[in-house]
Amino acid sequence: MTETFTSVAAVKLKAGENFDSSFSDGNITSAINHAEATINVELAITDVNLVTDYSNLATGVKEILGAACSSLAAMEVINYNASAYQNGSEARSMLNYNWTIYKDAIRILKEKDKTNFMRSFN
Repeated sequence: MTETFTSVAAVKLKAGENFDSSFSDGNITSAINHAEATINVELAITDVNLVTDYSNLATGVKEILGAACSSLAAMEVINYNASAYQNGSEARSMLNYNWTIYKDAIRILKEKDKTNFMRSFN
């Protein structure tokens, strides 16, 4: 499995310094792949597979996809062992932060002019 929208390092950064390091890089790659599939389905752009067509996307769209993907994958890392954080409020704060980034990115990508642009290269 490979990462397309983001990197293991970006997910670790968004999971914060207290994430459980027993969640391996391979597990993080799996979380990235889950996030990529979720984003592809959530956006549901007709005739566009964002993972397959990624190289054809504009840089700005790639950045937004990366933000969404790394945040969603980081939430999986955080939830793996939330007790690794200093307290429950730290883990909740990290989850809320990443959820906000994810939802804002998806909202932006769902705007009609963006989806028309992403569909245009097919």
